[in-house]
Parts: sequence; C-alpha cells; structure tokens
Amino acid sequence: MNEVQDTKKTDALFEKVSELIEQARKRVATAVNVAEVYTKYHIGQYIVEDEQQGEYRAQYGKQVLKNLSDRLAERFGNGWSYETLAACKKFFLVYSNSVTTGYKIQNKKANQRLPIGILLCESKNDLLVELTLPKDANVYATAYELCLPDKALLQAKVKEWIEEFEENNGKEEEDGEV
Repeated sequence: MNEVQDTKKTDALFEKVSELIEQARKRVATAVNVAEVYTKYHIGQYIVEDEQQGEYRAQYGKQVLKNLSDRLAERFGNGWSYETLAACKKFFLVYSNSVTTGYKIQNKKANQRLPIGILLCESKNDLLVELTLPKDANVYATAYELCLPDKALLQAKVKEWIEEFEENNGKEEEDGEV
C-alpha cells in the first residue's frame, strides 16, 4: 500500500512539474517570437530609413543588402541571407504605416479631444504593445482581457473612460497643466 501511495504522489508531482515546464517553454517561445518580429521589423526600418533615406528602393540596388548579408552571416552565422534582409525590408514597408503613423496624432486643434483607442491582445505582453504603438503614443494599459466583451459592455466601458478622461483633463486645465 505504501508503494501505491508513493506512486500516486510521484505521479501528481510529475504532472505539476511537467505543467510548469510546458508553461515556461510556451512563454519562452512567445518571447522569442516577439523578439524576432521586433528585430526583423527594425532591421527593415533601418534598411529603409538609414540606407535608403526613406525611399522605397535604394539608388544603388542589391549590392548594399548583399554586403550587409555577408557581414551579418560572418558575425552571426546562417540566417541573414539577402532574401531574409529583403523580407525584413518588405515587412517594414508593409506594416510601417499601420504600426507607426496609424496611431500618431497629427499626440489636434485646440477644441479637439484626444482620441481613444483599444489594442486587442491575447495576453499582457509589454513588448508587443511597445512594438505596436509608437513611443510618443501616450497610451496606457488599463486592462487585459482574454476575449472581447459584448458590444453593450464595451460601449459602456468606453463611455466611462471618456468621462474619466474628460474629468481628469478638466482638472488639469483648471490647474494650468495642459
């Protein structure tokens, strides 16, 4: 009987430890994926903005990316081919408008209120939020939900946030802090 109890305890311990290891691996994989997306997006940004001065295509053609690829492969190993760098550039070009300029306030006229936005994420992930929003977005996270609430609840929450914002904004205007 003692051996059966020991086996059950060991099985329970095994399941708990296994679950912990699996969760840790999932978190690591997610962090690696987010870091890779962040890195490749900014590599594309550097190629477009620094090497091309914002032009869609570099004046000197493929040679810059080929040279960059060779040097990166020499320093960091395989995985930095011309094709990978071209894909990074394309990734930035495709998503740069929605990631950066899509959220900029062109941070408005004197009588306009600041806009309200909602960023939907599966889970709290500060790196993903940082990648999605520009540094000067002046956006703060108030809640993380695993699913979108029903329409009426979402409308009520947005109305509550607007009233709270207007109340706080009014206090700042009275104090001369705007």
